[in-house]
Amino acid sequence: MSQVFRFKKLPLAVQNEISERLRVNGYSDYDALADELRGRGYRISKSGLHRISLQLRSDANFLYEWAQKNTDIATVLVAAIKAAPSGGIKINLPPVKVVS
Repeated sequence: MSQVFRFKKLPLAVQNEISERLRVNGYSDYDALADELRGRGYRISKSGLHRISLQLRSDANFLYEWAQKNTDIATVLVAAIKAAPSGGIKINLPPVKVVS
């Protein structure tokens, strides 16, 4: 089973915690995080965390580049997210053509 698939099977709160800790640590320190997760009963290796980190960085880069090209829509989305209660956002946007 791939490590990314194992990651997706973790509870959402644990996925979010891992994502945030990887981001805050500059997408490094896989050994310590893997050891801690094993101690908590989760089976994720340091190489699996590295693959997850690569995916997260790829997603972040895509979003950054998209926001640079679509600043008007990105501004609306950011404002909606900031104003939303913790339950999420519901907005209607016109269809967007993604420029790559």
